Amino acid sequence: MEKHLIYIKELLSTTGEIPTPFGTLHVVSLILMSVALVAFAIIFCRASDKSIRRICFVFWLVFITIEFGKQFGAATTISDGKLIFDYSLGALPLHICSSPFYVLPIFFLAKKDFTKRVSATFMCTFSLVGGLAVMAFPDSVFGEQIYTNTQSMIHHSLQIVAGVCLGLRYGKRFDKDSFVGAVAIFLNLAAVALAANLIAHDYFVKNGISSELNMFFISPYVRFVPPVLSGLGIEDMPYLAYLFSFLAIFIFIAFILSLAFKLISRVLIKK
Repeated sequence: MEKHLIYIKELLSTTGEIPTPFGTLHVVSLILMSVALVAFAIIFCRASDKSIRRICFVFWLVFITIEFGKQFGAATTISDGKLIFDYSLGALPLHICSSPFYVLPIFFLAKKDFTKRVSATFMCTFSLVGGLAVMAFPDSVFGEQIYTNTQSMIHHSLQIVAGVCLGLRYGKRFDKDSFVGAVAIFLNLAAVALAANLIAHDYFVKNGISSELNMFFISPYVRFVPPVLSGLGIEDMPYLAYLFSFLAIFIFIAFILSLAFKLISRVLIKK
């Protein structure tokens, strides 16, 4: 059994040339994403709610399956021919781009229409922003490992497809309450990420480890502004001002997207 796991670990750790923005991997991913987006947009606009829940369940399985490979690679290392557990905290799925793991099940398992609207609103706003940011500025996710690069492109492409399609289908049902619910999900995820950053910092300090965790890019000990937000001047702000500005900008962009999908959905969805 261990030999098979070591083989999988070696396969996942295969390295190659680091991809570049608008290089082969990025361009191919953008093309495939565009094709999938058009195809699923047509399906979502015509299918029944039951069929859409099933499709979203399949989306979620894809997210989880490819993430499992990433997490296995981050959790193990090979030493003297043996597989050793050595988890890299930097791989914790606590970024905004990890949100489909937790929010999509809310959508396809929801019994109440309000719950479904809230989760759909979140996916086509906050989650969509995360996917768009990475696909527009992929430098931050590209590295030497072939699997991680490929997984990242599939993940963020699917994140965009799911977000746009849910927005097109359910946008006309969005209202103030559904957006407030989506904001509540976003702030709760941010709170969990911030708590993880603080706990990790305390652990690293106590154990003399010169490292930091920066989930959601809101750690008080690490200042890294995502490229999509660079140039706004928030990187030089005091921490609390930076935190408030970071969250407020996300919420504002999400609000604009929710309005856009509400208008577009009214045209596309007649029923």
